[in-house]
Amino acid sequence: MSLRAMAARVLPGLSLGVERIGPADLFPQEAAAMTGAVAARKDEFATGRKAARAALGAARPIPMG
Repeated sequence: MSLRAMAARVLPGLSLGVERIGPADLFPQEAAAMTGAVAARKDEFATGRKAARAALGAARPIPMG
C-alpha cells in the first residue's frame, strides 16, 4: 500500500507531497526570503515549497510567516 493510500485511510482529505532534496524553482517572493541563506538551506526550502505546491495541486505562492 502506498503512503498516499495509507494516509487517505487514516486521515481522509489529507494532502501530502514527498520530494527529494535538491534545487527547485522558487517564486520571486520565496527566493527573496532565502537571500543570504546557505545553499543547503535554500535547497531544503525549495524542496519543501515544491512538495507543498504538489500537495495543494496548484503552482502558486504559499504564504510565509
